[in-house]
Amino acid sequence: MFESGITSSGLAKTRSLQNSLEKKMTDEQIGLIGHEFRHFKGNRYRLEGFAKDSETLEEIAVYRALYGDGGLWVRPAKMFFETIERDGKRMKRFELQKDKNE
Repeated sequence: MFESGITSSGLAKTRSLQNSLEKKMTDEQIGLIGHEFRHFKGNRYRLEGFAKDSETLEEIAVYRALYGDGGLWVRPAKMFFETIERDGKRMKRFELQKDKNE
């Protein structure tokens, strides 16, 4: 047993879980880093990258407001990329904005 109280088998299970979560991150999502998104309420954000929640190992989207003080925000990646329903309409929570050069 390690000093932290985690057994070697528990540590192996944690590493296995972390590896499987890392595989869920797609090349497509990684390719979106640096791109601009519009939140369904209208504000614009730039996807800065991804992080892991230290407790759950859940993939977290890290994004910056392109208004106001340019605050840095985080949200579960699953939620960032999900489709939502508001007022009977289905839409993406964050819609990718096309580059002007595309």
